[in-house]
Amino acid sequence: MTFNEGPLQGLCKICMMRVLDHIEVGEGQMRREDDGQLRLVWLEAFIAAAALESYSLAARRLGTSQPSVTRYIGNLEKWLGKILILHAHPVRLTDDGKAFVPIAEGAIKTLTGWRAIPPRTPTEAPVKRSAKDIRLKR
Repeated sequence: MTFNEGPLQGLCKICMMRVLDHIEVGEGQMRREDDGQLRLVWLEAFIAAAALESYSLAARRLGTSQPSVTRYIGNLEKWLGKILILHAHPVRLTDDGKAFVPIAEGAIKTLTGWRAIPPRTPTEAPVKRSAKDIRLKR
């Protein structure tokens, strides 16, 4: 899908999102990824880059761009406060990165597995009784 009007005319949806990610925002506002929340895509990018030993191959597997994978991993490292990957070719994991792989894989498995579970049927609301509903036995 491409955009047919405005300054983003001719850009595909992925390209547009990359442009929007880099637009400066006003003071006091946050970019979408700078809100302190962990993103599942960060974990997926880390796992893919670690497994494939390449940012570009990880990007292909995830259907995104190589700069996005780099940014996702950087955001994850910033969120964790640890360096996970040595930015070399091929990609090499630090000791923290090696220790984090099973944690990230477990988190992805748990979260994606939880999404696959059908929703529970809501339980009936507790019956509220008023003083009129209570009859004393004689």
